[in-house]
Amino acid sequence: MARPVKADPETTKQRILQAAGRLFAVHGINGTSLRDIAARAGLSQSLVSHYFGGKEQLYRAVVHRMLRELGSLGDALTAALAERPATPEALVHGAVRTGFRFAREHRDAVMLIQRSFLEKGHVDEETWSGSLLPFLEQSSLVLAALTGKPPRALRMPVQSSIYLVVRYSLTPLDELAAIAGTTAAPEHETLAAVEDHLVESVASILGLGRDARSSAL
Repeated sequence: MARPVKADPETTKQRILQAAGRLFAVHGINGTSLRDIAARAGLSQSLVSHYFGGKEQLYRAVVHRMLRELGSLGDALTAALAERPATPEALVHGAVRTGFRFAREHRDAVMLIQRSFLEKGHVDEETWSGSLLPFLEQSSLVLAALTGKPPRALRMPVQSSIYLVVRYSLTPLDELAAIAGTTAAPEHETLAAVEDHLVESVASILGLGRDARSSAL
């Protein structure tokens, strides 16, 4: 496969990044080769190397692209937090449903970041200090203002809630349906059941009781 005639370099780069992102998310960096990426992108391996060098450089570029993609969720949730909902239940209702739906729509990005954590055993410093920690701190402060609890007491519950939402967002639909007992129901009913469960679970983790599910409906 050769370079497409009159190919736009930026379009070609995005094509490579998209192909690499999918393969890295599913197979990890060790289970993916530049040849695999080139084949999925429909390009030559030499062209992939021309734009990104080796596999490590391409992997870093994919991770940064995925973080920018996920950053749009952080921006949306940060804006919601800044609005200071009237009750903590309303905050949980909106944040959990928004987060779950976004993660389902960006599963490759979420999966890649989770796989990167599992393979390395930690989140890189740029990701942690630049996006994850600030969001954790702001979420805890907003909940503290609404509940009267100390921010420090909310940090671990907030982080546990994030882990829970992320795990369910990565679960295949057929598995979610089997868990929810909705195998004969339409897809939207399965996802609605999962959202309801997540809202109630996060409310419980945060010590908010069972009112979050119906709040703001």
